[in-house]
Amino acid sequence: MAPQRPLLLPSTSHATINTESAMHDLISRTNNMTFAEPRLSLHRTPAHIPTIQRLVLVGKFLLKAHRFTASAVRYHVDTSWNIPSVVEIDSAANGLFTFRFHSEEAYHMVLNEQPWQILNQLIILKEWPLHVPIKHTQFSTTAFWVQVRGPSPDQLNATAAAEIGAIFSKFLAVDFDDAAPLWR
Repeated sequence: MAPQRPLLLPSTSHATINTESAMHDLISRTNNMTFAEPRLSLHRTPAHIPTIQRLVLVGKFLLKAHRFTASAVRYHVDTSWNIPSVVEIDSAANGLFTFRFHSEEAYHMVLNEQPWQILNQLIILKEWPLHVPIKHTQFSTTAFWVQVRGPSPDQLNATAAAEIGAIFSKFLAVDFDDAAPLWR
């Protein structure tokens, strides 16, 4: 290895250093710097996606007061969802969780019976479209069941339930059975 030679700077007696000009040049070159990330476009084959990759929900806890691990979420899912098929749970970026189902029946049951709580924390579940990165999943809305207590028997009808539902921003459905007039 060759010995390193010391860096020699011109002395002020031999050359005049114009710091203002050098600084302006440095700032100008810095402002004009560019960085282009390489773009990668991956081939998509949605017609051949296995069922296990289509049956995925993304979950986000409404309050970030607690940090949950996938194993803690798994324990509470196993006890509260009461589904016989396996659910694979993984933590993802930004406090999100993925729930991969092995059966369409279990997938739809969990999706349709929400909202769910885990350790007294509301978790919002959304379908994960095949063409959308997980970070673009929207959690700004969720569906809720509303239970109304105390109406008189003549108010237990689908019309009254729809009137109550109209109070909310979007009314989805009434779970009403004329044979057993109870609202849900």
